[in-house]
Amino acid sequence: QISELGGVRRAWLTSFNINIEFIERYILPALVEQDPIKDRMAAEELHHRLFVDPDTQIDVQIFADRRMIGRDDAKWTAVPIHGVSPRLFNGFGEQSLFHPKVIYLEGPRGAILGAGSANLTIEGWSRQQECYVFEKVISQAQFESVRTFFEPLFKQTPLGTLPWSPPPIQHGNPGLTWEFVHSFQESAFLERLFDGVNPSDLVAWSPYFAGDLARFLNVIREISGS
Repeated sequence: QISELGGVRRAWLTSFNINIEFIERYILPALVEQDPIKDRMAAEELHHRLFVDPDTQIDVQIFADRRMIGRDDAKWTAVPIHGVSPRLFNGFGEQSLFHPKVIYLEGPRGAILGAGSANLTIEGWSRQQECYVFEKVISQAQFESVRTFFEPLFKQTPLGTLPWSPPPIQHGNPGLTWEFVHSFQESAFLERLFDGVNPSDLVAWSPYFAGDLARFLNVIREISGS
């Protein structure tokens, strides 16, 4: 994905929980297409390349649920890691979790959005069975959905506002081949999923299900009309 972009100038990543060592040892070097770091000296070189040298600087932002960030984890670079409090968003409460796993990458040749199930941990990216999909961001609507996802997150950071706006699409909408659906949009996920669709089958595999699964299935039936 990074090679297709011709390098990375912006990388925003979200996770439920994180492992800072994994991010610094593997994720950050991948952004500049170099081998994983093995010691503190290599970490200092990477820090300079990512956050100091104007020729190679990357806007890296990491977001995770505030309750799941290890305060005592060793940290070798100045990569910004932001703790998110779901209760501060409209419509969410104390029991809400910040749970999306999203990767937004932007470079000289365009932008790519990834979404899936893997947390930014060594378990999520090496030991567990996870899935991820990456798509090129090509339409104004897709860029706008990226903006509406990250805008509330940046409001909880020292930056306060999203330092980015969707780039103009010069040739109109080249075709909406996919949609990025998330909890900061007006309509609920299930409503978007079944919009104009009457499914005959819906299959889900998960290690976690609703405590009242029967009630949840009734909700799905009502919304899908199936």
